[in-house]
Amino acid sequence: MASPVGDSYQCASGGVITAGRSLWRDARVIVAGDSLTDNTGDWGGGAYQWALALARSPLLVDDNAGFAGTTISSLNLAWNASVASKNPDIVMVRIGTNNVGPTSPIPDGDFEYSYGNLVAAIVSAGCQGVFLPLPPHGNSTKAILDNRNGWIESQAATLPSKLSYIEDSAGIGDAGYMPLPSCYEPEATLLHMNGLGRRIQAEALAPALAARFGTADIRYKSSEHFGINAASSQYVTNPTMAGAGGSLSGGASGSAPAGWSVFGTGSVSMNVSTVVADTLDPCQVPWLRIAPLTGTAGASVNVTSALAHPAFSDQLADLMRLDSVAEIRFNNFEAGKFDMLRFGTETIAGSVLPSGVLKLHLSYTRTLNESIIARQALRRGGRGASALASITANALQVFVKLNVISSFGTSPGSFDIRCVSVQGRLQ
Repeated sequence: MASPVGDSYQCASGGVITAGRSLWRDARVIVAGDSLTDNTGDWGGGAYQWALALARSPLLVDDNAGFAGTTISSLNLAWNASVASKNPDIVMVRIGTNNVGPTSPIPDGDFEYSYGNLVAAIVSAGCQGVFLPLPPHGNSTKAILDNRNGWIESQAATLPSKLSYIEDSAGIGDAGYMPLPSCYEPEATLLHMNGLGRRIQAEALAPALAARFGTADIRYKSSEHFGINAASSQYVTNPTMAGAGGSLSGGASGSAPAGWSVFGTGSVSMNVSTVVADTLDPCQVPWLRIAPLTGTAGASVNVTSALAHPAFSDQLADLMRLDSVAEIRFNNFEAGKFDMLRFGTETIAGSVLPSGVLKLHLSYTRTLNESIIARQALRRGGRGASALASITANALQVFVKLNVISSFGTSPGSFDIRCVSVQGRLQ
């Protein structure tokens, strides 16, 4: 089902079942907005990346239509080219911050007219709309933002089977809905959230996305799932972390599963091992564990695996995207020691990125104990990717990378990886 239908059914018990909300395995999401959703810079991406990972969501982010400086009217003008032409199932929108201005926000009527056009476009396209609020802003006031957000929420309430409003920003503001400096980049306007701010937004957004769109399992959990053969679209040669004999270098010691490489750059040391799944875990695929031991700022921790796959061209004639998925678990992991976790695919020689990299921002004082689903499936050559290039067979690798930003002499915890898959998709 491409999108939920408007029908609902009254149960004998008095409850209501709304059709079409259980399985969203291949639902395509377009993220639209301004610099708060723009994913081209290391600070960008908004809260949705961490939110989908925490929700273990099956949703596939098809493209990012967030552009710095965008207003509601300019998003309307770009709508057909940036959003509608990609036929999304879901559009996730955060827009309007550039319309509130430092002293003279656009009149209510103009705001509602322009935003109303976006709502109408989503409804007429038959897709789901997820509206996110204007967050606390150093150049605006609680009264203005409350008014704008209340109106957006009221629009979503008119068609709850298609539209939803998710409040994710209360935690990054004070009682007067003014920005908490600890959650923002150090800029006079307190406009862009830092890693902590986006993480707090994500923690509010994740359960709402899971409730709305489900948590269908997209992991590959056994050798029977898309095994490597001529007819397979699964390019990871050892998704079940079997065996030993992987490559270790650059301060890494221990043992890695076959086909996997773990290495450091700069001054870093780490222990590498394979850890069996918990006894009660319904998924019994073992974990590849990386436990950093010492590190200095500027060093990096890297996990890679060469992929077996066909060549593809710069005209997208062969593959439109590489759908990369991994389950990642943090164990007493000190987030403040690293800038972010990067996940994606790149060429083994030359570091060409077929599509943008998933960036899960860290750098805040948190000790993480959680298991997430990382998924990156942006279009080849899209925003955040290298220029389109023809890539020969067996020239790509999947990777996870963390950069050290705060030196440590004792272990800051560990992280685990398993159920990694990379599939080629034609659309």
